[in-house]
Amino acid sequence: MTILPRLVMICQDSIRPNNPIWRRKFDQLQSKATVIASVGVEGNIYAKQGTTVDTRITVIDKIPAASPRQFIETMPCMNLTDLSQIIAQVPPRSKQLKIAALAAPIVEQESLFDLSSVPKTTNIIPFPRTAITVPKVEVEAKTEAKVNWSEVEPVKYIQNHWNKELSQPQGLFAPYQIEGIKLSGCQSHPTDAVESIAMASIQSPSCSYQPLLPKQIIKQGILSDIQLETIIRAGEAHSKLLNKWVKIDENNKVRHYPYAEPDARQERQGYLCGDGTGIGKGRQIAGVILDNWLQGRTKVVWLSISPNLIEDARRDWQDLGGKSEQIICQSSFKPNQKIDLNEGILFTTYRTLARPETTKNQSRLEQIIDWLGEDFAGIIAFDECHAMAGALPTKGTRGTQKASLQGLAGLRIQHQLPNARIMYVSATGASKIQNLAYAERLGLWGTQNSAFSDRQVFIEKIGNSGIAAMEIISRELKAQGLYLARSLSYQGIEYQTLEHKLTPEQVEIYNQYAKAFEIIHNNISEALSCTCTNEESSLTSAQGTAYSAFESIKQRFFNQLLISMSSPSLIAAIEADIAAGFAPILQITSTNEAMLQRTLEAIPVEEWNDLRIDISPRSYILDFLNNSFPVYLMETIEQDGHTYISYAKDAQDNKILNQEAVMLKEALTIKIMELPTIHSALDQIIFYFGYENIAEITGRSLRLEKYEDNEQTKIRAKKAR
Repeated sequence: MTILPRLVMICQDSIRPNNPIWRRKFDQLQSKATVIASVGVEGNIYAKQGTTVDTRITVIDKIPAASPRQFIETMPCMNLTDLSQIIAQVPPRSKQLKIAALAAPIVEQESLFDLSSVPKTTNIIPFPRTAITVPKVEVEAKTEAKVNWSEVEPVKYIQNHWNKELSQPQGLFAPYQIEGIKLSGCQSHPTDAVESIAMASIQSPSCSYQPLLPKQIIKQGILSDIQLETIIRAGEAHSKLLNKWVKIDENNKVRHYPYAEPDARQERQGYLCGDGTGIGKGRQIAGVILDNWLQGRTKVVWLSISPNLIEDARRDWQDLGGKSEQIICQSSFKPNQKIDLNEGILFTTYRTLARPETTKNQSRLEQIIDWLGEDFAGIIAFDECHAMAGALPTKGTRGTQKASLQGLAGLRIQHQLPNARIMYVSATGASKIQNLAYAERLGLWGTQNSAFSDRQVFIEKIGNSGIAAMEIISRELKAQGLYLARSLSYQGIEYQTLEHKLTPEQVEIYNQYAKAFEIIHNNISEALSCTCTNEESSLTSAQGTAYSAFESIKQRFFNQLLISMSSPSLIAAIEADIAAGFAPILQITSTNEAMLQRTLEAIPVEEWNDLRIDISPRSYILDFLNNSFPVYLMETIEQDGHTYISYAKDAQDNKILNQEAVMLKEALTIKIMELPTIHSALDQIIFYFGYENIAEITGRSLRLEKYEDNEQTKIRAKKAR
């Protein structure tokens, strides 16, 4: 007796006998072999390895089936416990006196990608064989004492008449000097600051407002002199009311008046902080908030462009002695839920603020206004306020462009809360004069003192006058004490280019990924032909969406791939600098936090100490295939004389999948997973030098760390620090 061969196949879940697409293939198979079992495997079993794709275990014995068209029951996807029980019931291998010869030779199918020349494990990431010795730098010990809010005092300064002499301009910038006031008892900014020659020629006015801040913040230099100046000038602006009144009528239309009007409410003046990177815009926002907080205005709204920036906001707030839990994300409240906070900093995004009212939910804007109350006089900080650009419709070469929802929402909250203290913050407040339409509280139009009757007149007049007029507006705002735009000085900075020569192995990997993108590009066309109707408009619209996402992901992928491939030269340069006694500082464009967060969401927290996941540029491709590759049927709908492209849906209102497109996507996913993994540059550096030797200052909250456990090298997810 001879035990017959048995094949145990692990493949994508769609390859099963009861799938009409594969049925004919299985019929042919059973003329030579017998399917003994076919069991689906839930994808979350593999979550720890970085994938959640459903798979299938198929057991095939090499003996012709008695009835080729009859199959055993195909089992659905199961969890690990049920799967173990089913597998235990699979009968042992069949026995036969003699093995029949194969009726035909095995023909190896052509692979989607030729990987013969590409190693499965690459040597691109040079992990050290011996421990890296990082020299210890002796620094003055500093105690991280918590800021005591019980000991507060007004910021001390005196009025100072302008006595600045501008030297002969050297380039476009001049050293920044505080004007109009002279601070005492504080510390200078850690680095020199500059401002443009045009702005330096204008004097900032003197002030009388004195912020209330803890003594430690001033004496220990937690806020520098130029940061304190911003807090003083913002408070000075907020202490005044504009000669401008606003009223929202019964039709919900906003009307402005340069004089008092029945039922109209006077608007409070705002402030624009235009500082560049390194001046500390986040800490200045936190300082303005703290000044108001200590004066009893303990409800605050902090808007920004991304929910991930809440970590930066919390860091800046904690630096001034605040508590992390005092900053709450608006998304933690459901749309119809009342915000039941007596005090706190509500962090939200412009996109969230712009979400409209629905039949089921109120708008997020109304939720905020209900919490603050119409008489609210606290801080609303518009961080990265350029996100509100496009607050008005604009005419261009391609017709009229509608106002952005984010810009409209930003205007709406200012109109409905006229007494709020508005702080605009952005290094690029407006690239075009039209994009300054959100700055309702700077008094540029519609007031008794303004040369422009309304916003539209302001935009037309200034827009027709070009860049020179915009420069005049900036200087005028500084002269009124409503605007400062400082940036770090690059005096004494030198630079050189570090060149990395790709190895033959890296070139081969690059070429294989380039080929992969070419094949994906071609398969998108095939998938679209399966999912779209025959109408040209349907195909054209779907093509635009799919190829736009594809081209975007392609640029991001190859950008990160080249950065990752350059890491060996970067690491060598870092080692040379360390050996020379320097402490290298790196700036890297991407932390891959969003990718890491999505992967970890599918993995139980208790398993984060031993991870086998793929967080590399390759994940960009997999993310595109999972979320943007066209697999749903599309249809053309005629409604009210207009043609719309929409997803086709079944009777239960579910999107209808096209199985051919799904098979294309799954085949591409499997083949992409066969390509080599290259870690991101940031992870390579942390893995190489050791997380304990690197001080990470990024916006991400989690990172991957390598560590030794029972002489085994493992990877875990830990809080970034």
